Amino acid sequence: MFWDMPGQTQRWPEPFSEAFPEIAVMAIGEYLDDVAPPAQPGPDNYAAVIWVNDNVWSVFQRPPEEDDARLLRYIGGKFYWAHRLGATSASLGRHDAVRFGVAADDLHQVAWQSNGELWDRAQNGRYHALPRLLTDFRAGALPGQERSLVEQVQPFVDRSRYPAAAVHLDKAVGFLGSTGGDLENAAKEAVAAVESVSKVLLNMPTATLGDCVKEFRKRNLLPRETARILESLYAYRSATPGVGHGGTDLAAVSPADAHFILGVAAVAMRYLDSLWPMSNPKAAPQ
Repeated sequence: MFWDMPGQTQRWPEPFSEAFPEIAVMAIGEYLDDVAPPAQPGPDNYAAVIWVNDNVWSVFQRPPEEDDARLLRYIGGKFYWAHRLGATSASLGRHDAVRFGVAADDLHQVAWQSNGELWDRAQNGRYHALPRLLTDFRAGALPGQERSLVEQVQPFVDRSRYPAAAVHLDKAVGFLGSTGGDLENAAKEAVAAVESVSKVLLNMPTATLGDCVKEFRKRNLLPRETARILESLYAYRSATPGVGHGGTDLAAVSPADAHFILGVAAVAMRYLDSLWPMSNPKAAPQ
C-alpha cells in the first residue's frame, strides 16, 4: 500500500504503521454507514469483519465538506451515542474529520457553535452531551437541522391524556416531512389534533371544533380573542379544498400555509392543555 498518493486532500505525517489504528477506526465508521449495526457477538466470534484495503484511500481524496449543518449532525450523533453507550465523554479526531475532507480543528470549530447548549467541551478537549442534545435527538431533531414549531411541541403532548390528538399530530408531522410533502393532510391532521384536545377537555366526544369553541365561551374558559383563533382554524379547515372536505377545486395549500397552520395548532394545543385543571377540577391535584 502507498501512504502518500497524488490527489489526497488530507495527509498525516507519521508512518503508516503508526497511523493504522486511526485508519482502522475510520474504516469502521465507513463500514457502518452502509450496513445495519452488527448483532452482539458471542465470546468466540467477531461482531464484523471489516477489510482495510486500497479502497480506503479514496477517503483521503474527498473534497472538503462545506455544509456546517452536515458536520453538526455527525458531531451530535457521535456525542449522543457515546452517552447512550455509557461513555462519560467523546472526542473528535482525525479519523472523524478525514471522512469529510477536513481537519480535526475544523470539526472543533463547528462543534463550538453549540458548545454550552448541546454539549460541553472540557479542558482536555473531550465533550460530554447536555440534556438538550439528548431530548432533541430522541425527538428526531438533529443538530444543524431546523425543526418546525409543531415538531418542537410534539414531545410535550400528554399521550395518556390525549392519545387521539397525539396520533393526529404525529400524522401531521409525517405528512409535512414526507417526500414531496402532503401539505393538505398535514394541515388537516394538525387541526384535527386541536379538535381532539378540545373534545377531551370538554368531554364532548361527538362535537366539532366549532361546537367546542362555543362551549369554551359558554364556560368562560377562553378569552374572546383566543376563541377567535380557534374559530379561524376551524374555518380554514372547512373552507380549504383537500383539508376539510373534498372539493371541485384543486387543493392549494402552500408550504408557508402548512407551516403556519401547524404552528398555530401546536401553540393552541399547549394552551388548551393549560385549561385542564379548570375544565376537569375533579382530576386536578388538590
